Amino acid sequence: MSKAIVVAALSVVACGGPTLRANVPYDERFAATRLDLWLPPSTGALRPAVLYVHGGAWHAGSKELEAGPAETLAASGFVVASIDYRLVPEARYPAAIQDAWCALAFVRAHAAELEVAPDRIAAMGYSAGGHLASLLGVAADVREQQPDCAAGRTGRVAAVVSDAGVYDLRDFPHDGSIVGFLGAELADAPARWEAASPALLLGARVAVACRVIVTPSLGLDYRVDLDPARHVGAIGRAGFAYGATVGWLF
Repeated sequence: MSKAIVVAALSVVACGGPTLRANVPYDERFAATRLDLWLPPSTGALRPAVLYVHGGAWHAGSKELEAGPAETLAASGFVVASIDYRLVPEARYPAAIQDAWCALAFVRAHAAELEVAPDRIAAMGYSAGGHLASLLGVAADVREQQPDCAAGRTGRVAAVVSDAGVYDLRDFPHDGSIVGFLGAELADAPARWEAASPALLLGARVAVACRVIVTPSLGLDYRVDLDPARHVGAIGRAGFAYGATVGWLF
């Protein structure tokens, strides 16, 4: 997509606040693959960005439901790309994570015009969105999850903030939403369940876990309280408890 097409997307400007470019397609092949760009006022310098992924058990939800947090982050100086992605039952794993990777690649491809530092992009999400955001931090080498969209492949994000995400899907073998998302029971496709579980993909690629600091404005500013004792080998399931808000710094 050309710069002119991106700029031509619907824009809404609040005086002195972020600019919204709504429903920008990041993959022209699918109706669902649209994102909303929340842009702070230009500073002339490259800025950090957040790829925001909505929740909804991989079956429901939309980027419009996350407009409040997205606008708050943009008002704090982050460029925010809040994405829609293909949902179950129309599309099952790995469609949603392929869409998230494609959206990330799209933002990086347009980094200059959006005034984004391509190496300072974080992924953030709630519930299923937290799960997908987490995969953007650890699954860059999982071949089945990589997109085949025009934006191409890209590397992992610089940080992840996941609220109430699921990090080892095997902890919930009978959850209907997870079974529907993966298209198979755990007993029938254990390798698929493992490949879609962020906690099982950490390896040695994450140096330290971190606690996200919530600012008084209710925005996540991505400052972190590093805890040297919580290195990868000690993270385990305790560091990725269901329902917890966790941050990863890469």
